[in-house]
Amino acid sequence: MWIVKSEKDWFNFEENKVVDIESILRSCYLNADRYDFPNKIRNGSVFTDYDYPEYMIERIQTEMPSALIQFNSAGIYLKEVEKFPGLDENNEAIDKDQFLEEIKSCRWYGPYKMQRTLGLFVFFAWNQAANNIYHARLQIYFDLKSIDFSIRKGRFQIVPSYCFS
Repeated sequence: MWIVKSEKDWFNFEENKVVDIESILRSCYLNADRYDFPNKIRNGSVFTDYDYPEYMIERIQTEMPSALIQFNSAGIYLKEVEKFPGLDENNEAIDKDQFLEEIKSCRWYGPYKMQRTLGLFVFFAWNQAANNIYHARLQIYFDLKSIDFSIRKGRFQIVPSYCFS
């Protein structure tokens, strides 16, 4: 049984702590507004079948323990802007200061179940209007037994995504 904390106690975007699966999922499920953008994702829909984090946490622990261990021990920091290249995948400039400012107002939304890729659930770090340029994305592929985490500028990755299987 987990102790109920606030959304920010689990994952505070104003801090730069190591990213882990449980913190992302518990923070997301504590976000009362996590279903606010049902049409934001093309070819996906908000997954509402289980409205508690244990479903997803236990499923990951059971079905892909290796990916979970790798992800949680990778030491990923959300705000490692020194690792950002000067340009994104679309050869557009990356504004590190804008990223640091925008990411502070984010919250985790989702999960979104993708229609084209069975077994794919996606969580997004967006601001309250879901119009931020910079954001983070966590993808959980149950069919492939893998976890993917990326920091993005619009549709494009800023740094190579972290993939674990």
